[in-house]
Amino acid sequence: MYFHFGEGIEHIRYQPSLSLSLAGKAGELCLKARRSALFIAIATEPVIVMKNSVFLLLLMIIPLNAEAYIYGGSNLGYSGYPSHDCNEPVKPFNPYSFTSQWEIDSYNAQVKNYNSQLQDYIACLEEYTDNANNDIKRIQEKAREAIDDKNYW
Repeated sequence: MYFHFGEGIEHIRYQPSLSLSLAGKAGELCLKARRSALFIAIATEPVIVMKNSVFLLLLMIIPLNAEAYIYGGSNLGYSGYPSHDCNEPVKPFNPYSFTSQWEIDSYNAQVKNYNSQLQDYIACLEEYTDNANNDIKRIQEKAREAIDDKNYW
């Protein structure tokens, strides 16, 4: 990626993931570094380099690398990672015989209730696993930040 600034600086090239910090006089290669980016400026006049150093400094302050932000719930607590607290559905009681309409209707109501509880249980487990995946992403992002900090120094 090249930026053109007109008189004084021929071009500035952005190269990600390099780390150098050098400066030169007029006509020499001037390198300005930021944590994950390297700006290379070929200067023709030292005065222009000083004026554009402020601009380069502002460019270096602006975060250029993409940060991952994880949205969603979390299960992570103060005392470690909790188990799910979803209520398991209660299986319907199988009657001894289906001789009366009341037993059949009662069993059908229990099956309907069980199916409803099962859907709630599955939804609860899905929410728990989604939150767990969000926590994993957050942990991985923090680990990447720590690695970037370590590589910077």
